[in-house]
Amino acid sequence: MTTEDYEESSPETSISKYVFKSKLEQFYCDDEVIYTRKPEGKYCKCLTYNNINEFGEFFRVFTKEGERYKILFTRKR
Repeated sequence: MTTEDYEESSPETSISKYVFKSKLEQFYCDDEVIYTRKPEGKYCKCLTYNNINEFGEFFRVFTKEGERYKILFTRKR
């Protein structure tokens, strides 16, 4: 996933919001499933990230097409 696949708002504050442009099916954080879309459910369109809290190093995303992407979120901004 590149920066063309999502938009980031307020990266200079303690809270960042990522708005995804793809239809996402699943989120993984450090090899643990943290979100799975239900068949009848709506697609997740954004992620809010608190820069102060400890957040996993790797975040994997699965799109509707089943393609797998890996995003690296680091604790340093």
